[in-house]
Amino acid sequence: MTIKWLIQDSQRMYSALEDEFTPLSKLGYDIIPYGLVPMTTIVTGLEELDLNDTFIIRGGTKIIDILVKGESETLSPEVLLKMRAGISYDRTNFDQAYYSTLGLPLLNDKPQILDLRESNDLFASFDVPKFVKPSSDLKAFTAGILEPGKVLKNFIESNYHRENYAEETVIVHDALKIDAEYRFICIDGKVITGSQYQKNGRLILSSEIPRIIQVTADVYANLYKPSEIYTMDLAETPNGIKIVEYNCWNCSGLYHMDSLKLFSTIKEYYEGKI
Repeated sequence: MTIKWLIQDSQRMYSALEDEFTPLSKLGYDIIPYGLVPMTTIVTGLEELDLNDTFIIRGGTKIIDILVKGESETLSPEVLLKMRAGISYDRTNFDQAYYSTLGLPLLNDKPQILDLRESNDLFASFDVPKFVKPSSDLKAFTAGILEPGKVLKNFIESNYHRENYAEETVIVHDALKIDAEYRFICIDGKVITGSQYQKNGRLILSSEIPRIIQVTADVYANLYKPSEIYTMDLAETPNGIKIVEYNCWNCSGLYHMDSLKLFSTIKEYYEGKI
């Protein structure tokens, strides 16, 4: 039995691929590239998988959605089930509409929840700027600031969005000041590695993390574990360090973190489960 890394190499930025293929190759791990055909559930490049192997998946949110639903035009139920074991995900646990009720130190700690299946919510507008985002971490549309008087539906459709976005629930919160943002990937309450990805509204990618942020991440990682392996984003704000959100690590950007340490630690974790 061999552990193999299934890496999506289509519809992704070159930098994301480099962040995965380069360290995995350095570690000497087995890599199988696969592709996704836009607007379908067709997965290519996985026609000859050995189901005796163990798989770890890296890709975009679409492959997570396919595996969670267990529906593909090209992959058999047996292959989908085997691949499903290679992601660490629970749809409810990663939904902010759920974990915002748990008393966590969240950035958006008192959100209004809108259900886009309700026409009134889909056409919502506000008198002041509001931050809006899908409550699910699978990113049905791009988060951002909804300006006063603008209609939510128009905002969503003027940016990246999936065809089925109207099936989502939405987090609405007052727009808040953020000084810097950091990403950490954790296993069972312990931080593996992390990096900075934003400072003063600008994209800043750095593996250097202030000690207070690292110490706080170590504490916060134990507060809530949406899955065995998970991504936790933190924000440095005038009101302290807050949790921005939790994401599925299998489709989270790595942002210059120590990917050699990340991948080797995760491989060891899977080896312990075999």
